[in-house]
Amino acid sequence: MANALCNMMVRKFSVLPTKCILFPSSRCVLRQTPSVLSRVGCPGLSSMAGVAPSLATTRSHTQPRPHSHIPGPKSWPVIGTLPAMITDPAYDASRVPRLWESYFKKYGPIFKLNLLGQGDVVYICDPRDIEHLITETFDNPVRPFFESLKKIRLNNKMKFFKEKGTGIFVEQGDSWWRVRSQVQVHATKPKSVAQYLPQVDQVAQEFVARSAGQRDNKNELPGDFSLELFKWALESLSLVALNKRLGCLENSEEGLRIINASLTMMDASGECEYAVQLWRYFTTPALSRMWKAHDVILNVVLEKVHQAKMELEARDSRDTSELNILESLLITPNLFLEDVVTFMVDLFFAGLDTTSMSTVLALYNLARNPEKQARLQEELDQVLGDGSQPLTTNHLARLPYLKACVRETLRMHPISSIVPRRPDHDVTLQGYRVKAGTNIFVCIRESGMLEEYFPRATEFLPERWLRDNPDRLQNQFASIPFSVGTRMCVGRRLAEQEIYVLLARLFLKYNLEYKYAEWDPVFRVIYKPDKPQNFTMTER
Repeated sequence: MANALCNMMVRKFSVLPTKCILFPSSRCVLRQTPSVLSRVGCPGLSSMAGVAPSLATTRSHTQPRPHSHIPGPKSWPVIGTLPAMITDPAYDASRVPRLWESYFKKYGPIFKLNLLGQGDVVYICDPRDIEHLITETFDNPVRPFFESLKKIRLNNKMKFFKEKGTGIFVEQGDSWWRVRSQVQVHATKPKSVAQYLPQVDQVAQEFVARSAGQRDNKNELPGDFSLELFKWALESLSLVALNKRLGCLENSEEGLRIINASLTMMDASGECEYAVQLWRYFTTPALSRMWKAHDVILNVVLEKVHQAKMELEARDSRDTSELNILESLLITPNLFLEDVVTFMVDLFFAGLDTTSMSTVLALYNLARNPEKQARLQEELDQVLGDGSQPLTTNHLARLPYLKACVRETLRMHPISSIVPRRPDHDVTLQGYRVKAGTNIFVCIRESGMLEEYFPRATEFLPERWLRDNPDRLQNQFASIPFSVGTRMCVGRRLAEQEIYVLLARLFLKYNLEYKYAEWDPVFRVIYKPDKPQNFTMTER
């Protein structure tokens, strides 16, 4: 399927004047036209060989039904579907995806909302539609999200950010690709990510030892263990990105300041993006909180960039030691200083919540499923022995069940609940012609819970991801927690490596239990526990 898809894209754009670019992080060639980017064999799709063709199921020789016929709740002038949404029994401001789930049950695999400040937003969850949408937007993958972040940057009092230079989270087209094509070399290339493994392993071992010392007389970890994971994630990221320790595991003031800013920024951005978007017209309290938190991280990054520039200038030209991510970006010819700073702000903003929350949910799933935990520990014993040796890429390559545990966690609780796209041409989904320029939200948690693709979907079954499983998923678009293609999460491989190493180090030495009420995670931009994380941690 992947090869056929690539051939189709080559034929589609063969008539356009092109300039080929070798995609440095994978076996990928991009063809760049003056106005669009089409991609062939991009990351996230290279692993999808063998997927059964399904585009035919989303196309029909019959005339598509008009956009206006897409089902959804009643819409009023100006205020749209807001009254219907907030009066719906499934509505919960802290768990917005629950409302989407109820609408999928009521209207089927596609529905439409009319949101104040956004107009029509179409929601889909059928993997065949997801595949079709991703295919149709390969050439111009516009992601309409975090636009509140763009407003903050364009109105920043420091006048630091330039028009079309507000970062890969929010830019589109050529201005997005100019930066994305450069930074992904250092953040997604397996060899580049692997060079940081010793630092990541070092922090993980220190964190596990620290956690063991935080247990109470019942061997329980603190109820705010998620905050401890933030400290681990930031300390790991600072070593990888800056080659510096921030002292997060010793509760350094600087580390806590960054963590608090990241937490505030993520929560406030969720309120801006998922609630009524009044921030488009005036500065709302949520936008103000997000703004202040953003500037805290910006000031920290500016200081670190200044230090890195001075160290690079003073560096002996004969020094052949590896550069960290920041240093590598600073010497990249096609990046401006503003590009580097903006990318680092985004890395510290998004890299903490996503990594730490994915980890705490993986711990929760394994703690509640002792038989899965035992199977993981058996694999760790076979590969790592007594754990006295440093972890290597060879070790990680031989831990498929560990990776399956993380993959299953992300199916049930993906990092973000949506993958947004805004096609520049009409797209037919479920027999409806969705107008060009419409925001389309791919609801990846709902697609990941479909029984058709994931039998016993509510159960934690890592085995479903193993290669030797005869019932292994046949359509990979059913679960895309990091998105796919050129807009795949740029920090994916860094985050996965950190999570794999921490889980390996913890479960090699300890058992984990959770004895309290089941979690019902709350949601802003990502999922978070709604109850204390009092894991019981005991020596094996």
